Amino acid sequence: PTRQNRRPIAMALGARGGGVDWTVEVPQDARFQASFGFKTISGLKQPAGMRFDVKISTGGAFRTLASRRVVFDTPRGNGRRWNDFDVDLSRYAGETVTLRLEAVTAKPPKSGRVAFWGSPRIAGPPEN
Repeated sequence: PTRQNRRPIAMALGARGGGVDWTVEVPQDARFQASFGFKTISGLKQPAGMRFDVKISTGGAFRTLASRRVVFDTPRGNGRRWNDFDVDLSRYAGETVTLRLEAVTAKPPKSGRVAFWGSPRIAGPPEN
């Protein structure tokens, strides 16, 4: 996974999934970028399938900006490589928001399972 220039971050999963929140002031023309995928990294495993969500709150309820399903238990499942999120945050420029990275399992995972996010970051606009 790191050969593809991603730093994997493992998040522990409970019975209903797992995730992390952080608060950030959104810069002008910002994008949220991250990856998900890879069933096993350094002995840690993800469940057979789950959904990865990127959510945002400006002080109230969270709303979903992007959502992707990943399947690890088939030879052609998309969990055998990094898959990318690239979410436009420009409409929130200058605002302080809470971003939530969430992994939701279809059924309660076995003990010790994790969700892998690859190099989550706030980035500037794409270069032309």
